[in-house]
Amino acid sequence: MLEEATKSENKESYKLVERNKGYRIGVGVELAPSGQPLFFIEIIVNLCTDSSRAVLPILERSLAFLKDLEAKGYSISCQDGNFISCQKPVKSSDLKTEYEAIRSIAPRTANRETAY
Repeated sequence: MLEEATKSENKESYKLVERNKGYRIGVGVELAPSGQPLFFIEIIVNLCTDSSRAVLPILERSLAFLKDLEAKGYSISCQDGNFISCQKPVKSSDLKTEYEAIRSIAPRTANRETAY
């Protein structure tokens, strides 16, 4: 990813590593103006998997997941539509460990049905 970011016009590279109906997880790197690589993990949480109605049990699981992410140091911000973006800077050597930590909390809190 670092090589891709170096060659990229916007000096960033992103890879989607998991996707389902309730959330998607990606890892990325962007180059600071100094050339220093800044690695991050991003989780996009889908609050309403059926755009025509809100399902309270899904919202409750999504909220629990967001609380877990915030407790782990993720920034939480709204995006257009039904999505919440959660992002955390991570050392490149810690990307796999952090991803595995997220995978351990996601099944009990987030909606893991079919891909959206």
